[in-house]
Amino acid sequence: MTTALVLGNGPSLDHLAVDYDQFEVIVATNRLISSEHIMTRSNAVYVAADTRFAPSEEWLKSLSRYQGPSWLGPDLVESLGCVTSERVRVVPDQLTCDLAQEFARSFPPLTFPHMNVVLDFALPVALNYSPTEVILSGVDFDYAFEESRRSPRYWRGYTSMSARFDHTKKSAESWSKTSHQRLQTMTTWLSEQQRAVRVRTLPQRSTHEE
Repeated sequence: MTTALVLGNGPSLDHLAVDYDQFEVIVATNRLISSEHIMTRSNAVYVAADTRFAPSEEWLKSLSRYQGPSWLGPDLVESLGCVTSERVRVVPDQLTCDLAQEFARSFPPLTFPHMNVVLDFALPVALNYSPTEVILSGVDFDYAFEESRRSPRYWRGYTSMSARFDHTKKSAESWSKTSHQRLQTMTTWLSEQQRAVRVRTLPQRSTHEE
């Protein structure tokens, strides 16, 4: 069985206890580019799509230091003005696996505020490595906004990288609901394909901690 691990930036990532070497590929997203523990592994690839990263000097430095393959959304590639190569690829345009391509056609990326880096970009990239199972972690779909503040919760190692955060409590709740529904639909779709792929989340329940 070939297993891909997809890592979001949610707080449940703090409770993930796995051997990273057991995975065919680790698909890390967004601010995980700054995690040496993950990004220095030979089986790690990076995915980002949000154009708000483009002005961040810290993010750009982390991206330039990373020597592995990066899959970027087309709008982010355009914002950066970068040229695609073996190291920088565009998702979904440069996907090569039939299932990944069909998945991307069946579930085209949404636009902000409902765009989701894991569902719209990282999951198709994981499928490009032909796994039989995809494990999601740090994929909480829950910014845990409180009425009195607009500071979302992420895993403990999260850094802001100067990127603005434009969600309000109302839009975050809408994004969360849409994301949960889409993941359920995607999971069912993948399980029904001729070459079925199982999708599951670890840990099973997220624990929000300050």
